[in-house]
Amino acid sequence: MPDPQTLFPENDRLRVYTDAMLPCFERTQESAARLAGLLVEAELVGRNSRFDNESLYLGLKSRDEAICLLASVDVSKADAHFHHHASLALERLCQAWTALEDRRQGLVAALDPLPMLQAAWREMQAASRILPGFDTVDFRNSCCAMHHQIAVSPH
Repeated sequence: MPDPQTLFPENDRLRVYTDAMLPCFERTQESAARLAGLLVEAELVGRNSRFDNESLYLGLKSRDEAICLLASVDVSKADAHFHHHASLALERLCQAWTALEDRRQGLVAALDPLPMLQAAWREMQAASRILPGFDTVDFRNSCCAMHHQIAVSPH
């Protein structure tokens, strides 16, 4: 019987792509999580918060690693849809980090980083539905989401 890899070389190509993109996706998620934590900190402490420097450093480092990993991956037609969403996620995440830095610098025209972070997360969720192994957490079903459901339910 012929080897399935020789019958379907696109499966091997997709596996290679998936193996290459998984670290990129994980770094993107880590960077997004770090940024979300810094935004929560800014809300609790105030916009002039000095931030947790280690978290800021690790978030930016993860972002930069994701950018390098994304740039090093060869994309084929078979993985173009996933790659589109993964690229948009990283682009939106970079915009969110820039907006955060603009706010920290006190720029009057600084944008709110939260909508960009949310857009990045939506792109990561879209990508996660395209290929197996790229899981995200659905925060709509988290503990905090349950508080709203309890508050609006009749007693």
